[in-house]
Amino acid sequence: MILSIYLPIFAGLCELIISRIWNGGDGPEVEVFPNVSEEEYDYILNAIGCDDNLVRKPSYNPNLKQLAATLPSPIHEAILVPLHTAMGIVIDSFTIPDNYDISLPIHTARMLDAPATADLPPSDQSYHLGIPNMLLTLQTCNADILPFWPFEISVSQSSEAAIAKLQRFGDQNDNVLAVTHIHIAEAQKHMLPTYEWAVEKGLDKRGVQMRELTCLEDGRFTSLSHTWCHPVTVTISTWIRPPGGRLDLKSRNSRHHATAICVL
Repeated sequence: MILSIYLPIFAGLCELIISRIWNGGDGPEVEVFPNVSEEEYDYILNAIGCDDNLVRKPSYNPNLKQLAATLPSPIHEAILVPLHTAMGIVIDSFTIPDNYDISLPIHTARMLDAPATADLPPSDQSYHLGIPNMLLTLQTCNADILPFWPFEISVSQSSEAAIAKLQRFGDQNDNVLAVTHIHIAEAQKHMLPTYEWAVEKGLDKRGVQMRELTCLEDGRFTSLSHTWCHPVTVTISTWIRPPGGRLDLKSRNSRHHATAICVL
């Protein structure tokens, strides 16, 4: 469920969005705020800073000037947990010489910043770019943490905002060498057939759940457990930055882009 919230006072809109990001555990899974400028989005990111305990995660679509504040969902957790584990196993398999004195930590809900040398508006605060769902980083002996590979998960209408966020990461931080977008499209829920619904209501009056019964050819009943499922299509797209070039998420060049589709 998605809720659009209209507020005529821009300052009030920013404060409302910040409040929902910090405390908005109630309401729909995705709240969409229209008429949000890029300057207001930057203000909101600076306000929430590097807080790791956000209730909602913000993402911004500059083309539509919409900000989406999303609650973590079981779908996100179902993907992030095994993804984090798998990436950890891959990284542990790397042989990194001790004299390199580097590590490749994986973070979730970590703010990704623009580097201090970037050509950005002057500010006393760090220039925050957004919070990816998961981020592979390079940590050096000087305690520098460089973002290498952000991952973003989107559901339904939040796909375009997720792509825009990843593009922003690549455009404003040259340390980002790759990005991955995992989009989950859920089909409409199956509905019980009409004739079964009538039978189910009749059986329900007798205290019998239809999901537990099925009729055999000879008229006898046997047990049955049927789950009315939601078919899901998961699309995983990864882009890598060309040597000395721009990370372009519109590119479909097979040298720098790959997509896999899984139907569950």
